[in-house]
Parts: sequence; C-alpha cells; structure tokens
Amino acid sequence: MATGSGKTVLMAMLIAWHGLNKAANPQDRRFSDRFLVITPGITIRDRLRVLMPNDPTNYYTALNVVTPEQLDRLQATQILITNFHALMRRDTIQAASLTKKILAQGDTDDDRFRETPAEMVRRVCRVFGNGKNIVVLNDEAHHCYAPAPKDEEGAIDPDERTLAKKDLEEARV
Repeated sequence: MATGSGKTVLMAMLIAWHGLNKAANPQDRRFSDRFLVITPGITIRDRLRVLMPNDPTNYYTALNVVTPEQLDRLQATQILITNFHALMRRDTIQAASLTKKILAQGDTDDDRFRETPAEMVRRVCRVFGNGKNIVVLNDEAHHCYAPAPKDEEGAIDPDERTLAKKDLEEARV
C-alpha cells in the first residue's frame, strides 16, 4: 500500500479484530494478542504510536474503530513497534577486525562473531517473553529494493554495482 492509503488504519483494525477476538476466545489459536510492528525508521516508528491503545491520540478512539468498552479490553494486547534496524544481527564480541581475523584463524565466516537468528529474535521479542502466536505487521515491505538488473554487457559501473548490492542487502534484512 502506498503512502497515505491507510496502512496505519488497516493495522489498527487488524490489531483490534485480533485482540478483541483473543480476549473473547483465549484458547483460540486463530487470534493473537501479541503484535510486532516493523517500521522503516525512527520517525515512522514514532508516528505509529497511534496503534498503542493507551496512547492519547490512538486510532481506536480517534477513528471510532472500537467502543470505549472494547478499548478497555484492548489494553491487554502487547504491541511492540520497532524499526527494521533492530532485526540486524549484532556482534556478540566487540573486537577489532584484526583480532577477529586472528581468532577465526583464517576462517572467513563473518557470522562466527554475530548473534544467531534465534538470538536476534529473542532480543527483539523480549517483551513477549515465551509467548507464541505473534502477528508481524511489516510497514517496511514497501521500502524494499528490487534486485539490480542483470548487466550482460558490463554497462553498470562498479559504483552502481556496489550501491545495488548494498540496497539488496538492506532489503534482505
């Protein structure tokens, strides 16, 4: 969905629908009361505070998405709003590149000194504890980059190729 087309309103309606159905049917696995909202940056993350039921300017009240009684029940939902940078795997040890090279003994595996994907998920989703059935709303998807076009004749200069590779790596996060 493009900017201004109502993504945030749609997210609020999905959160309300899931959260209220989960409150009414706690054992039903079709519904969830845990939401992870991924944003493209800090500015958008701050704007999406309107998805928090306890925010004074929340969309649930402002747009009459739910009744006041339903808003009270919606307070039990867990909503984590974070930017996609939080999903980047962090280094597990802080050391200079030469030190890492010596420790790796010639092994070129850069992941040796990074957290595993499971560790990253535990770090990002810490607020959910051991909770399962988390709904992920990715507000970042419309910012993903397409792969660089194939260059059969070598017309793409090295700088463009480097930039395209960087864009593709960012999109894969």
